[in-house]
Amino acid sequence: MQELLSYTLDGKSRSKIVTLNSTGLSIAVDWVGRYIYWSEIDDKIPGSTIYRLDLNQAEKGVTYPSKVVRRPKFIHSIDISPFKSTLFWIEMNKSGMGYLMTSRTDGTMIRPFFRSNHRKRRDSLSASECNCPMNPYVGKAMTIDQSDPANIQVLWVDGQENHVYLTEENGCLCTVVVNATTNTEAGLPPTSITTDHRLLYWSNETEGKLYSVTKAKEDSMLASMSRGVMSVNITGVRRITALGPHLQPYPVPKCLAPRQAELVVEKINHTDHSITLQLPNPERYPECENISLASVEYTVYYGQIRENQDADCSMDMNFCIKLTTYDQVLELRNLKPFSTYIFYVALKNYYSGLEGIIPVIGPPTRFQTAAGAPSSPQNVTVLVLNPTTVEVQWLPPQEFNDEGVWYELHWCTEGMVAGVRQRTDKDLMNTDSLKNIHRADLQNLLPGKTYQIWVSSDELMCCLFYSSNIYLSCTTLIQPSVTKPLHSSL
Repeated sequence: MQELLSYTLDGKSRSKIVTLNSTGLSIAVDWVGRYIYWSEIDDKIPGSTIYRLDLNQAEKGVTYPSKVVRRPKFIHSIDISPFKSTLFWIEMNKSGMGYLMTSRTDGTMIRPFFRSNHRKRRDSLSASECNCPMNPYVGKAMTIDQSDPANIQVLWVDGQENHVYLTEENGCLCTVVVNATTNTEAGLPPTSITTDHRLLYWSNETEGKLYSVTKAKEDSMLASMSRGVMSVNITGVRRITALGPHLQPYPVPKCLAPRQAELVVEKINHTDHSITLQLPNPERYPECENISLASVEYTVYYGQIRENQDADCSMDMNFCIKLTTYDQVLELRNLKPFSTYIFYVALKNYYSGLEGIIPVIGPPTRFQTAAGAPSSPQNVTVLVLNPTTVEVQWLPPQEFNDEGVWYELHWCTEGMVAGVRQRTDKDLMNTDSLKNIHRADLQNLLPGKTYQIWVSSDELMCCLFYSSNIYLSCTTLIQPSVTKPLHSSL
């Protein structure tokens, strides 16, 4: 079973990141948003899948890869542009024909990189028409030149002629940077390719060599320099990548962290014991919207608002419950029914912490849980009045969990199907009389019988939640026999 590992640059420290489900094909790192992307062959169905792992959460022990893209072909040579929040990859069919594809980093807007609607006269300063082929076959190797984040370029290999091409991000203008016809001994087509400011590098895993060539420049003096292909012997090379601060640049600081703003939560759903919240989207500056953002950590403060209390979460946040999450949908459980809770939210990310930014806590929002089951009626007593009538008394439940409650009086005898007293107006308890003793008479009972009697309460609006019951037993009086006078005669 394959594993995804990380090493320090000196190769001395190794750590496991995650275990793969199947065979890995390619890997890419979003160094700005701090995500890892990789592709795997699917075991059960033909094709492969691109997965993403959030390093921000992985550092805190949450290592759950998410599926980003699934394709019916094998996905090779993944790369990413953090400044455009765009994925690039090559997918190949069984015959070895490859296609250069792209999508957003969340897996939306999947399309071929060389789109036919881009073959038009550009609206930029250049009046040249697009010369890139329409959806050409490509080789396995591809990389993104991100040394100039504002103008990224794609290096790819012609799958038929084996030339190495350079094209801008729109897939319009293509330039041959390594000609396979004039470089027959240069390991073309490459199986891996990368670049820095000055050189273009590639390798072919079957030849055991690393090749390089000077990149052409617009400057006439540099362009006149020799562009002969250089090579060094290196065996076992499968993937090459050029690393350096100038090759993996970062955006300006304000684009690394979410804007600190007073944000509020919204309610999605609620029950008698839970409230589900929608946490706010992070705010960003307009010029930062397309740049990858490290995942946002939310801190939610909440607590029950209690009447007749000197302090609660609405008065002092030290009385609030505090929790953190990376999820935008948050369900808070174990709440009390028919109770009002107050909520605050603040957010930050990895770079907020590095910069020492103190998160801004947004204004309070109040939501109420739904009505729930009341507690049981209290002090239920039974008084036998006569052979056919019993008086039942009880006090209201300690917790109503609604504006009011209904009561139901139940009784049964041994061998008798339980009866339920029909609700009448006096069964409904008004909140103005919560302290009153409630009474009800059971009439037309059978004399000399033992009855099991209980009182239940349920919430006022829906009558779906019932309290637990307190069972009492009583025996009705025996009906006295009728005494007849004796007949006598003198």
